Amino acid sequence: MPRKIVDPGSIDEDLLRDLVGGVPRPDAVPIPSVPLEPADVSSMKTAEAADTSPEVRRRKVTLPDYESTFLKSKTVRHRMTVSISENTKKKLSAVVQYLGTPDLSISGLVENILSHHLDLYRDEINRLYRNRQNREIL
Repeated sequence: MPRKIVDPGSIDEDLLRDLVGGVPRPDAVPIPSVPLEPADVSSMKTAEAADTSPEVRRRKVTLPDYESTFLKSKTVRHRMTVSISENTKKKLSAVVQYLGTPDLSISGLVENILSHHLDLYRDEINRLYRNRQNREIL
């Protein structure tokens, strides 16, 4: 079956980022709630707990240039083993083979992706860590 070709200009990048970040669409119509049966009391407690938790502020992120951010050659020193699924490995291999520079490896691509992720979410990761350290274990 042929793939659908989409014009990149027609893609609403802000909407995609909001959807991934869990931000509701501005034109979304609220769905009427269905009354729960008594057996679903535990899910009601979970929903109530989620409503009382503080709202996480997400920053609006402009997407970096993919090629200069992720497809640049990176020498990985002091390598460590990380396991990924076979499917993910095949996808990364295809990206490196068809889009990467001749000296880019899968390890280099993974290093670039993870470094970018950790830089992007540094504040959020630190906030979550601080919150969990203040909790009592027992």
